[in-house]
Amino acid sequence: MGMLAAGGGCGAGRIIVNVDVGSFLSTEDANPTYGQVVPIPPGLPPVSVPIGPRSVEIPEGLQGVTDIEDADLSVIATVENETGSGVLSLRFFLARPGEDLFAGEPAAVFFVDLVPGETARVEDSVVLTEPARSFLHDAEIQFGYELLLDGSGSTEALRGAVRIEKLMIRVVNDPNLGG
Repeated sequence: MGMLAAGGGCGAGRIIVNVDVGSFLSTEDANPTYGQVVPIPPGLPPVSVPIGPRSVEIPEGLQGVTDIEDADLSVIATVENETGSGVLSLRFFLARPGEDLFAGEPAAVFFVDLVPGETARVEDSVVLTEPARSFLHDAEIQFGYELLLDGSGSTEALRGAVRIEKLMIRVVNDPNLGG
């Protein structure tokens, strides 16, 4: 099961909750490959490799909270591209249980240039906006991500691996916002 890191930081009446979303991923989900089993030949339109959905339990202290001042998703990932060139979009999705996770817009997107034989590192965060923020009020959410590979200009097949090292949702609650 996954772990939640909750509550540590407070200041000026704010409650900060960190949800370690990465801990809800299996080893396989956190280390997907592309083009290893089924080749991704050059010249194709973008190819999607979905991972998920996975259920994530929201800490009790955050459920039902309506005064979210700030929320962001942070990622640290390594992309080891063996062959082919193009762009990898790491697209992260949130949804309510029972909804089609990948039907809506992603909650966060990170871009990686794929260069043959090179390793790229992603260390970034992005502010979550609606509707993704509204899901954080629920007891449980669906989470998943997609590798969207665009090698349309490549002369070689795309092949490589991704390693998700950290995946965290940070939520800042301000009880003063409501009133």
